[in-house]
Amino acid sequence: MSEFNNCVRDVGLPKHPHSSSQFSWCRNWKEQGVLKNLDRVLCNHGWFEKYRASMVNVATPSNSDHCTLNVSVYPDIPRELRAFKSQHFWSQHTSFQDIVSKVWEKDIVGDGRFVLHCKVKEVKKELKRLNYDEFSNISYRVKEKSIELEIANEKVYELTKDYERFYKAERELYQSKARISWYTNGNASTSLFHKSIKCHQSRNRLVHIQDDVGLLIEDYDRVKGIIVEFYQKLFSTSSTTDNSFDITQIVRKRITEEEAIMLSEQISVEEIEEAMLNMKMRKAPRLDGFITEFYKDGWPTVKQSVIDVVHTFFAICFMPKFFNSTTITLIPKVPNLVQMGDFRPISCCNSIYKCITTILASRLKRRLNSMVEMQQSVYVPGRSIIDGILLMQELVCGYHRKGGIHRCVLKVDIKKE
Repeated sequence: MSEFNNCVRDVGLPKHPHSSSQFSWCRNWKEQGVLKNLDRVLCNHGWFEKYRASMVNVATPSNSDHCTLNVSVYPDIPRELRAFKSQHFWSQHTSFQDIVSKVWEKDIVGDGRFVLHCKVKEVKKELKRLNYDEFSNISYRVKEKSIELEIANEKVYELTKDYERFYKAERELYQSKARISWYTNGNASTSLFHKSIKCHQSRNRLVHIQDDVGLLIEDYDRVKGIIVEFYQKLFSTSSTTDNSFDITQIVRKRITEEEAIMLSEQISVEEIEEAMLNMKMRKAPRLDGFITEFYKDGWPTVKQSVIDVVHTFFAICFMPKFFNSTTITLIPKVPNLVQMGDFRPISCCNSIYKCITTILASRLKRRLNSMVEMQQSVYVPGRSIIDGILLMQELVCGYHRKGGIHRCVLKVDIKKE
């Protein structure tokens, strides 16, 4: 079987995603015997490019042990207006620093948070213009420079620099779309990027979803409505909070006055720089469209504005909406997406918001051992999740034996309804 899987991978035939149960074989369907996933639909990358909204459905079992696999082709989902997304290769252009510096030199009246927000909006317009003028139709420009390199040998040096700049920009653009984590700079297979993008988009395409009563909804507008309604219920409440309960009655560990003073000390410039410059790169863009690389590449220019905003937040403890807003992105938890519970929502926070929370987390991290009970063995430095697993094994090691006192174990999964 491993040889077959290697052959399928080598010839470029990925498995088509399913929209329902992935089990297609059973020894005895009537008695619900052993279920296995023996059947699959294999497609080349040309299929994903032509039929982007296709899905495999496992039919109801009949007389055979195997189920029929039906491939359904849905109309392509209409493309909505694309949100702004900054690119790291913009910073490699010779005019990038000049654009950022020119915007940051403008006088804007207001506090630091409002000023930074206005400057980010202004630099977004300039970067859009830079992208249109210098990087639009990037694949055509790469081919154009390649032909010019072959013809004009006397301009090899200048054209090589232009070619490498456009080629690197194209490669980074496709890399960000393809989400290839094992990519290295030595890998120059542009065809690989295109194939990975098509397959990635096809797998992430949501063509239908189940509503509250179990009906499969395929209409695009109704699917969007179900998603919005689901998370409106999940992230909101219809009941008032009971503030009469004193939480100090059950919290035994508390920080000392000395620790409280240390946690409340003035935020230093070094803490802000460390939090901002140590953020991971090549992450999804925030709601404003700017990725972390923008602040890192333009740090000499935007540094003081970011520092002022962070200091202002810790002085008045208020975060404006344009910094506090987040984008909710749905990450699949299972291969076959049918219900809203099959997704895990993550929030793409603004870079300023992320910087502030990183500073808070860094300060709390040094005090967690004295603040958290020993029963909590996860997310605390010096403790391991293995401790809880070993303790659980000790507790249930004799549960299979007959006789003795009655015992039970409860696994609690808390979910908001």
